[in-house]
Amino acid sequence: YVQNLREITSVVLSVLTHSAAGRGQSAGVDGLLRDILAAICGWGPASAPGVYELVRTTLDSMAAGAVVYRIDFALNDQLR
Repeated sequence: YVQNLREITSVVLSVLTHSAAGRGQSAGVDGLLRDILAAICGWGPASAPGVYELVRTTLDSMAAGAVVYRIDFALNDQLR
């Protein structure tokens, strides 16, 4: 019996800022987000038939001196 499944993995990135509202951090964070995407997208464990794909990137919070992003990846796999 083989069942296809899609596993979702999230990376949470929290960046401290000097601004209470978290403003002014987009330039540095954009580069870091792109580095994370480049490192994970297209990679997959040898035991899975698929590779990690980007599902979405969301800005979860901009408060209390921190900017919090969530990056969701999906991996197509099989349950055997």
